[in-house]
Amino acid sequence: MNETTTSRIKKKPFLFGAIVKPPHFADRKQELKDITSDLASGQHIIMYSPKRYGKTSLILKVLKNMEQDYLTAYIDLFEITSKQKFVEKYINCVVPKGKIEEVAEILKKYIPGILPKITLGENASIVFEAPKIEKTIDEVLDLPQKIAKKKRKRMIVVFDEFQEIKRLGTEDMENIMRSKFQHHDMVSYVFLGSKRHMFDEIFKDRNRPFFKFGKQIVLDKLPKDEFHTYIKERFKATGKKIDDTHIDKILNITNCHPYYTQQLAHEIWNLSNLSVDEKDIENSIENVLRDQSYAYELIWDSIGNYSRSLLLGIATENNNIYSMPFITKYNLNSATNVQKALQILKKKELIEIKEEKYYIEDVFFGQWLKKRMSTA
Repeated sequence: MNETTTSRIKKKPFLFGAIVKPPHFADRKQELKDITSDLASGQHIIMYSPKRYGKTSLILKVLKNMEQDYLTAYIDLFEITSKQKFVEKYINCVVPKGKIEEVAEILKKYIPGILPKITLGENASIVFEAPKIEKTIDEVLDLPQKIAKKKRKRMIVVFDEFQEIKRLGTEDMENIMRSKFQHHDMVSYVFLGSKRHMFDEIFKDRNRPFFKFGKQIVLDKLPKDEFHTYIKERFKATGKKIDDTHIDKILNITNCHPYYTQQLAHEIWNLSNLSVDEKDIENSIENVLRDQSYAYELIWDSIGNYSRSLLLGIATENNNIYSMPFITKYNLNSATNVQKALQILKKKELIEIKEEKYYIEDVFFGQWLKKRMSTA
């Protein structure tokens, strides 16, 4: 974040809705330091965060920083629908990119049961025939350890959205993976997840194979002072000025949520001239709400009356939702109705719960709800 006048960026300084890389990456200095140190020492990491907190951007930055001295592999399980697809993606991600002859040699030596079709190009691409997949899962899962020993380098393997492993036959795949990974002394594994209940079932249930397999981390929102500095310097880097009071207002509105802070800052930067004023912030919020109004209407139409009432209540008061004053004020009638509505909203991932307080996951949806109440 130490940009000078001579290196001022020409492009828009804030990025959201995509994996964030420098200079758009808002520093998570302590997390970067701790995770890098843990992985280098052989520690496995289990990291949960709600969607759009930047966990993928964070771990990819870790891998980028470590790739000089370590082998790295990133595997996103979100679109994996079969063991065949898993094996194909796993091998393509784990086998170091290099000359086609080297890739072929590794495959021949370590997974002889598969006869892959290797396509030429900038990077080798590997395709397999389905009947051979089931018989070679064990060999495939041992690849990181074997390659790490051959290269005499520790390998870091990241599974993003690991809760999606359920699509492959949860208990079976978890048992096989755990039985292999626990013997891999040259590999550090990272498991990322964004669906709390599913992720906790895998790693916190003592009857599941991955119970207490690694160090558990819950990625929180960015510290306010870090985000404050980041926003100020990103505006300055493009020749625009924003006062500290306006930055504080942005962070209070977004509650320091990485995605929504970048979104609002982007909109303000887009609307403002050389200096940000109060009207720029107000207009930017209106623009976001207008752009998202159709999506919010769909959400509103998809839930029942008690869920709506609870959402409206949480949008303005985020604790004591089981108290009689809260129940009465928002026409919820009983604590049972609160509990049922809460389960629905959690399943739809519309709310977050932290330290017995409740938050609308999408901060602008919260703003939309407040606006709806004020005009009702």
